Amino acid sequence: MFLTVGILTCLILIAVFPRAFVVIVVMGIALVGIVLAKNYFDARQKDSISIIVDTVSASCRRPEYPFRITFMNGSRRTVDAVTFELSAFRSGHSTELAEANSFTSDRILEPGDTYSLCYQMPKAKANNNPADLLWNATVTAVTFR
Repeated sequence: MFLTVGILTCLILIAVFPRAFVVIVVMGIALVGIVLAKNYFDARQKDSISIIVDTVSASCRRPEYPFRITFMNGSRRTVDAVTFELSAFRSGHSTELAEANSFTSDRILEPGDTYSLCYQMPKAKANNNPADLLWNATVTAVTFR
């Protein structure tokens, strides 16, 4: 029903305003192209941000913060914030064992910058010792300047 009404509306607009209709269609196609290109380049920039998780770090001396997270900005843009998720698994298993695993760092990173911070070790589900698990970080969102 909606498709039929849309097609009829387009045919009427083409018959009544052929030049204006062409201009509107070209502008719409250009706008869609710009949005798709921006999303593509933002996704590529997000992929240039990497995070390394180190559960055994000599630089984290406080026992309550044994978890070292290192952020690396491999993009060409300045990063205002990085949101990431920590995942924990037992070796050889696929069940996610980390609780409250989403974090945000608002440390500003210029292109090429690296920054490390000691975090509290997240809780693990099902009576697992967090120190015995394999940890991984995944960038879920990046705010660029």
